[in-house]
Amino acid sequence: MKKIRTTLICGVIACALAAGTLAGCSGKIDGTKPAITVNGEVITMGEAIFALRYQQAMTMGMMAQVGLASTDQYWDLAYSESEEGESVTHGENFKETTMEEFEKSVLLSQHMEDYGLTFPEPLKEKISEVAEVTYKVNAEQMDKLGITQEDIASVLTYQTYQVFMYDSVVADVDTEVSDEEAKQCSVSYARYNIMTDTDIDKQEKDADPYFETPEEGNEAHLNNLQEFLDQVLASDDPASADFEAIGEEIDSKMLTLTFGFGADDDTFPQEVKDAVATLKDGEVYGEIVKTDEHYYVLRLDREFDEERTESKKKEIINERKQEYFNEIANGWLEDAEITTEKKWDEIKVSDKELFITNA
Repeated sequence: MKKIRTTLICGVIACALAAGTLAGCSGKIDGTKPAITVNGEVITMGEAIFALRYQQAMTMGMMAQVGLASTDQYWDLAYSESEEGESVTHGENFKETTMEEFEKSVLLSQHMEDYGLTFPEPLKEKISEVAEVTYKVNAEQMDKLGITQEDIASVLTYQTYQVFMYDSVVADVDTEVSDEEAKQCSVSYARYNIMTDTDIDKQEKDADPYFETPEEGNEAHLNNLQEFLDQVLASDDPASADFEAIGEEIDSKMLTLTFGFGADDDTFPQEVKDAVATLKDGEVYGEIVKTDEHYYVLRLDREFDEERTESKKKEIINERKQEYFNEIANGWLEDAEITTEKKWDEIKVSDKELFITNA
């Protein structure tokens, strides 16, 4: 099991650094100088800068790919306002949160022996190989930033502790989840959005059907849903009636899906949950349910969906583990003695100095 775990971690490292080369602009930096001290352990400028700039490059690369941000105008935009009323930029917030996560990794390494762990040699070798390739691909930029191959290997090692130590840290988390706590039902529905003036304005001129007003569109949708409901109730077995086929026959734009939810689920409106609560397995609610945003026809397929409930149990356990892990790491961070040097404080994340990954 440990061997498999190590292999998975190595795979994550290799994939992450295969994204591309690091490009940016910066003056020459002495990477041997201290940047941050965590409980007496010194993180050099080279290590801290690689941790920050690589994460910055990866973040901008991903955001650019999905069109969430321009790669030349983002970091200097206001993110929030501090308690003193001063504006905090995206860059300032990013530097703080990124380095907090890195400091947690350093703290994890300092507590490794508490869990009876030693860092596996195969993992050290893999990290060394990846660091060598990463440095060679980015040698010119790394030299300007004061980053050595050893700095890269050190940062990757620190960051790997979050994965390597996770199972040991959360080993004592309660993994017992009752059916009642995780209980999920299974519901099929047909649905339309309630149309507004905005929806009318967004219509294509050649839309079929084309509605002049929201009222006209909503009336048509209600009529379609009533026809849908009538067909389901009139079928030989409403409990097994094919919602998708019936909906497609009436109107291909009608949405039909099967979903699951539990008592504490806020994904669906209370009106839907209240209607479902009156049904037994296989029963169809006898009226169209209206919420603030949608019209529904509902059928309770299973009041207790075993498969969905088991999946929910795993979700609850994973949430417990992650919350506990965060609690432990945040506690170490709060109690740690951390100091930063002036040279590190002067390092900024801004639109004047960009770092992106070139695939």
